[in-house]
Amino acid sequence: MTINTNAGPSFLGYLYQMEYALFLLLKAEHDEAKIAIEYLDDVNFSSTGTSVELFQLKHHISHLATLTDYSPDLWKSIRAWSDYTKQGYLKPDSILSLVTTAIATPNSISELLKPTIGRDNKAISEKLLEVSYSSNNQTLEPSFDAYQALSDKQRETLIASIRLLDGEPHIDEMAAKIKPLLQVRHEYRDQFYTRLYSWWFERVKLHVIERNSNWIAKAELINQLSDLNVQFHPQALPIDFRGVNPPEPPNANTDQRLFVKQLKEIMLTNREIEIAIVDYYRAFEQRSRWEREQLLHIDELKHYEQRLFDEWERFILRVQRQPSFISNDEIGLQSLGREIFDHCQGVDVRIRDNVTEPYVRRGSFHILANEDIPRVWWHPEFVNRLQAIIQLPEILKSEEPLEITNLFNAPFSTRILRESIKGYQNEANKGMPYALVFLVLPIVLHKPLRESLPRSISTKMHVWLRENQHVHIQFPSRARNLLPITKEGIMFGMHHEVINLADNAEFSSTAKRFRRRPANTVDTEEVERIEQRAHFVGRWFAQAGSATSIYMMWRVQP
Repeated sequence: MTINTNAGPSFLGYLYQMEYALFLLLKAEHDEAKIAIEYLDDVNFSSTGTSVELFQLKHHISHLATLTDYSPDLWKSIRAWSDYTKQGYLKPDSILSLVTTAIATPNSISELLKPTIGRDNKAISEKLLEVSYSSNNQTLEPSFDAYQALSDKQRETLIASIRLLDGEPHIDEMAAKIKPLLQVRHEYRDQFYTRLYSWWFERVKLHVIERNSNWIAKAELINQLSDLNVQFHPQALPIDFRGVNPPEPPNANTDQRLFVKQLKEIMLTNREIEIAIVDYYRAFEQRSRWEREQLLHIDELKHYEQRLFDEWERFILRVQRQPSFISNDEIGLQSLGREIFDHCQGVDVRIRDNVTEPYVRRGSFHILANEDIPRVWWHPEFVNRLQAIIQLPEILKSEEPLEITNLFNAPFSTRILRESIKGYQNEANKGMPYALVFLVLPIVLHKPLRESLPRSISTKMHVWLRENQHVHIQFPSRARNLLPITKEGIMFGMHHEVINLADNAEFSSTAKRFRRRPANTVDTEEVERIEQRAHFVGRWFAQAGSATSIYMMWRVQP
């Protein structure tokens, strides 16, 4: 396979056109302004809706690029504009802007083309003509021919229309140039810009593909800015997942999550369940994004969930007075469950006053219904039935071989924890935070979870967890069940000086050798695999962020 090494700069050039166009439209003073991309020129801009300014944009990856008398950037632009002049496309008041990240060489013709008062356009046009006749650059010959084909008057008029803007920001600097133009609270600029850019990308894509309109009006941009400002009002939150579906189509028959099982208990149709799966996905993704972008107040989600729970509890207490509940009639209980579910789907409980998107509320109820011990349920007897299933400690219900369950002793736990601490140390060059140690055993001792872990630490933890949401099922309860075993392993390791706890509450592995397991202990390949995965988890933690962030990703409350 042949790799096109020139594709990168070209791609960045197209992105640069798009971002520069957004910048121009944002700073336009008149609401009648409009812009077109890849139409007559790279960017066509009208500040008042009548006169047109054409932009040739030249982006260089190198920050040391220069513009000389023979630069292709200069002459390719002149060729395009010479052709437009010859064909009569340019109006007398047209402005032709050559925008480049390169720097014009001192005393060059390029430097003379900068917008200055009293510029001698006739002299500049003659200098360019001399260059066109003296150069032997065959690549630029079509550009020279196009310029030479103009009359003296046309060349002088053309040069009078050109202005060179050199040393413009590179593509990685455009965001910093655009953000100050956004009328939004300073702390929300990044989040606001991300959403505006996403909308602009889609708008430009439609503009270029369909060509149903030659222009993008500033009025469209103003409307989008207004919509975004409403979403960033103190009593609102941005809505990003309206109409967005899960990566895999929802399947009521195969989905094993607890909230889905709850819906099956009240005999909802598959289609109703699949709609609920979509609501769950949108709410989960939306809440995660709000948290990542720090748009929520402290404990705001916690308080919102409590309000949802309060509404659910009030209604279920009323249901418990119904004859079907008192008589424990199964068909009647299912009917009551559907009544509870329908009520919660329609109740108007908002995280903030102006957040009216239904999937936030509906999906949040499903999130509460999906917890290891659900905080809300629909079938009145669901939790009683669930308790009968989960009354055994979670770790004893795993699919581990008997010899591994027999190894749940302090030396074995210490060995696993030490491997994970080593992995963290190797990756981060510092000790593992105290809190993270308590997540190691719940991850590596659960076979389905252990075997589904990614192969490389380059896989982002939050992305992997988003794509494998099933791993959250029962994880918090498993972490609680293994808490005493983890503590015992820590104490054993510290007592034998193979694990050290520093003053900064970080664990490190010492150089002291750790004694081998007793000879009568079965040393299976599974045990070795557990140790390998523990080492991986330590390295993965080191790449994933703070302990607080990691606990949030795994949906465990420290």
